[in-house]
Formats: sequence, C-alpha cells, structure tokens
Amino acid sequence: MIELGKLVASSKDVLPALKTQQCRSWLRNESWWLGILLFASVVWTFLPAVHNDFVGFDDPLYVTGNFHVQQGLNWENLKWALSSGEAANWHPITWLSHILDYELFGLQAWGHHLTSLILHAISTVLLFLVLNRMSGMRWRSFMVALFFGLHPLRVESVAWAAERKDVLGTFFWMLTLWAYVNYVESKLRYLNEVGEIGFRVKARKLHAQRFYALALLFFTLGLMSKPMLVTLPFTLLLLDYWPLDRLTDDIPKRSLRALACRIALQMHWWHIAGTWANSFGRWTWRCFIRRWQRGRLAPW
Repeated sequence: MIELGKLVASSKDVLPALKTQQCRSWLRNESWWLGILLFASVVWTFLPAVHNDFVGFDDPLYVTGNFHVQQGLNWENLKWALSSGEAANWHPITWLSHILDYELFGLQAWGHHLTSLILHAISTVLLFLVLNRMSGMRWRSFMVALFFGLHPLRVESVAWAAERKDVLGTFFWMLTLWAYVNYVESKLRYLNEVGEIGFRVKARKLHAQRFYALALLFFTLGLMSKPMLVTLPFTLLLLDYWPLDRLTDDIPKRSLRALACRIALQMHWWHIAGTWANSFGRWTWRCFIRRWQRGRLAPW
C-alpha cells in the first residue's frame, strides 16, 4: 500500500510536468506559428471585402432575390436544396450555406462576405499543413500557401457572395487532401507492422480506414458544394506519384491494375459530371423525397 501511494504521488508530480513540456513543444513548433501567420495575412488582406455590398450579378439568384434562401432553415428548404437545379447546378451544401448565413445575418452583406473570408483563410492554412506534412519542406510549403491565399484570382471568390460555392468547394478539397495524406501515413505504418501480432496492428488498420472514410466524406461534401471537385481523384493520383511516392518501380501488378481501374473510373466520372450529374442528383433526391412522403422507404 505504501509503494502504491508513492506511485500515485509520483504520477501526480509527473503529469503537470508532462503537460508543461507538451505546451512548450507546441509553442516551439514553427508550423503552428506559420499557420497563424497565414490566417492573419489572408484575413488582413481581404478584410476590406467585408465592407462591400451585394451586386446585381448572380447575387439576386443566390441570396437577395431567392425566396427559399430567405425562408431560413426548415425541412421544406432542406428538401428544396437537395433537389433544386437553380443556377444551373446541383450544389445542396452551397444552398444550405447561404440559408444558414441568412439565418445569422439576414441581408447584411458583411456577414456573407465574412463567412467566405474565414473559409478561404482556413483553406489556406490547411494547404500549408498538408504540403508541409507531405514534403517536409516547411518554408516552401509556407510560400506556396501564401501565394495561393493572397493571389488576386481569389478576390472574386471571397468578395462576391454568389461565389460561395468556390470557397466552400476549396475548403472541402483541402480537407479531403488532409484526410487522404493521413490515410496514406496510417496505411504505411500498418503495412510495416503486418508481421507483428496483437491489437496494435488492428488499431493501425482501423485508423487508416477511418481516414479513408473521412476522405470519401469530405470529397462527397465537396461535390455537393461545387461539381468541379470531380477532378480531385486525379489530383490524388498525382500526389501518389509525388510527394507520397506510392507509385514505385517495384509496385505489384495488382496495384498497377488497380491504378488503371482508378484512371478509367475517373474518366467515367468526368463524363457523367459533364453531362448528367446535375439532373441525376436532382432526380435521385426527388425520388427519395417522394418515397419518404408516401412512407415507403424500403430498400430499393
């Protein structure tokens, strides 16, 4: 009992010291400070856009003249967002984003612009963290992210309320990259420990599967924000080549066959997205809603 009491007392002394050490290591981590600097730089650069008003081009279609957006969040608007093809797009997440902004800010343009600004700033930080994690080149990753965050082509997306789909799609694009990179790292650790026996290997495998599921989720949400994200799987192929270096000379034949299938599937999805994606999405959700209203949600 005496030894147990000494052990508990020593653990109480160790825990605060461990927390202090972790806090100091976090403060010494340059990546976090560079991420904060990136966020502040983007916000400071684009902050004047908050003072802009709505414009007469597409803003009435998305916000100022849209009856559904101005009705706020409710079940009817949720069904409308999932089945609507207004603005020649099927992007329910974008519609829900506009509806939520109207709930919070009404027709005060500064609130809508502020949301777009914050989304763009977070996307810039995510780009830096992903590039730094993949390449290990901290300052080069910082400069690339800074160039992306402050590029003049970003002004249209941040300062124009109707371009919410662009900053929202970019946000989910970066989240997909983050989840995919974590999946690759977790899978590599799992493959390196396949010969070991125990719960650790299973935990590594489950960890990798969770990140893969997250990548699919973020990719799906991105497609529901802007159809342009249909090109993202091809970007993941490029990242597999460099800097993730998954396509090596000694890659097995089955992996080459899987790669060929992946490219073929990507081309097939490009064809669908370019011709039928919007109408197919609207038709699917309309059928779902009709079946729900009739009380028949049995398996199709």
